[in-house]
Formats: sequence, C-alpha cells, structure tokens
Amino acid sequence: MPAAKKQTLCGKCNEPVTKTPGSIQCNICGKWVHGPCANLNEKELAALKAIRVSAFICTTCESNLDKNRNSCVATSDDLQNINKKLDSFTAVHQGELSSIKKAIESMSAQMTSCLNEIKNDIARCNEKVAAVETSVKALEDENKLLKAENNALHRRLNRADFLISGLPDGLNDLVEIVISIAAFFNVKLERRDVGLACYINNKKHILVKLNCAELRDEIMRQYFRSRSLKVSDILPADGGDVARRVFLNDHFSPEASSLNAVCNKLRRQNIISKYRIINGDKAKAKIILPDGKQIERDVSGCSLLLTSHS
Repeated sequence: MPAAKKQTLCGKCNEPVTKTPGSIQCNICGKWVHGPCANLNEKELAALKAIRVSAFICTTCESNLDKNRNSCVATSDDLQNINKKLDSFTAVHQGELSSIKKAIESMSAQMTSCLNEIKNDIARCNEKVAAVETSVKALEDENKLLKAENNALHRRLNRADFLISGLPDGLNDLVEIVISIAAFFNVKLERRDVGLACYINNKKHILVKLNCAELRDEIMRQYFRSRSLKVSDILPADGGDVARRVFLNDHFSPEASSLNAVCNKLRRQNIISKYRIINGDKAKAKIILPDGKQIERDVSGCSLLLTSHS
C-alpha cells in the first residue's frame, strides 16, 4: 500500500487506492492496482506480499509483453526467411561467381605476362640504345681522328702554299707577279720555283704553290715583319689604285679555315682585339683580348669562348 501523503489511483479502475481493499504494485510499470481489479483474492495478495518480491504484472503490461514477444518471433522468422533467400541466391549464383573469379584470375595472369613482356622489351631497347650510343661515340671519335689526319695531310701537302689578295683581277702573268713580290722582300725566286699561280674565290685571291717550302717561309717571314705591301710595289703605275694594300696569307687547312671564321666573329663582336692563325698540323690561334692579355686556343676553345659571350 502506497504512502498516504499523495493519492494514488488504481491502474485498472482509476479509483483511489486505499487500505481496503488491498492493492499490489506492478513490477513493470510501477502502478498500484486493487486486488479485485487484478483478479487476486486476499490469500493471493497475502502470499505475494509474504515473499517480499513483487512478481505481479498488470494486465496492460502483460498485453504489451505478449505483443513484443510476438513481434520478436515475427522478426526472427523474417531473419530466417532472409537467410534462406541469401543461401538460395548463393547456391544459384555460385557457378557464376566461380566463373567470374576464374575470369578475373585469368585476366590478372595475362596482364602480368604482358607487363613482363613490356619490361623485357624495354630492357632490350635500353640495351640497343646503349649499343647505338657506344657505336655513335666510337664513330665520333673515329671521325675526329680522320679529320685530324686529313687536316695534317692537307697542311703538309700545301706546306709551300700562300694566298695573295688585294691585287686587281685580269692580270696575265701571275708567275711574274709572284716573282716581283719575292723580289720586294729580297727573296730570289725563279719561274721554276713556282709550281702554280692562279685565281680562286671569284678572282678575289691568287693561290701560289711554290716548289720549295723554305722559299715560301722566307717570303712570309719578311712580309709579317712589316706587313707593308702595296699594289705600286708590284705593278707599275697605270692610273689604278696603286696605293691599295696587298695581303699575303697562309693557305689554310679545313681546320684552320674554321678557326679563322670563328676568330673573325670574335673580333667583330669585340670579344678579342686581334688574332693570328697558326696553320700547323693542329690549327691554333694566338688571341689578344681587349685587356691586352694573350691566349692560345684551338677551334673548340675559340667556339667555347664565342658561346660563353652569346
């Protein structure tokens, strides 16, 4: 029986719960119910109270328990049905899943094989590229060697040559002109000493081939001492430009010609002040820089100097 401070209503009839008739509390919802409303007589009420544990459940809570129990049963049945359907689906499509798995495994094996072939092809290509690079390097080295040999042969075969520029074209006896130039530098030269004298480069130059390299060297040595040679020193005054300068130069080898072209560019760009080509077996250039410093470079060195100022 609840305390009398607050009025308690019966959970069944909604009437106040008093000492009489007896009452009992629901173990679930906690509401008090008259004994008669709970279909309990006095002996049954006394027995429940005697064990000091409320085992009573009102009809409302009992009805809810039945519904929940039925719902759980229904849910369990639904889960069983779903499991049966899943088992049935798996059984039906197990073959298809196995086929798909085998197809995937086959594709994976094929892709692995293709990747291995590609790797092998790449490795073979790299080997061929390396072989080609080695061959190209060998050819380049051989080409450099051949060029060097060709340059040396050219230099030695044309050791007694030199070029004349600044003279008018149309001169008849070029051999006599060569003898006159030699005489100007006090070098005795006879016609038999001149192997060839002819115009080249659209008659801009006269190529002279002497039969003796010593005579050629002596003429060039005397010329380079003063570099003073004019048309009037060779030809009689005929109303032409007799004061025009005449130049003597080496008959350059291919390497020396390339070096001369590079040095001309260096001078035009004011990278160097002056230069002189040494036309040896390996051509070199003596260069004077704008600050007066003198250096000596070959074709590669002069090309590098030109590139560094580009």
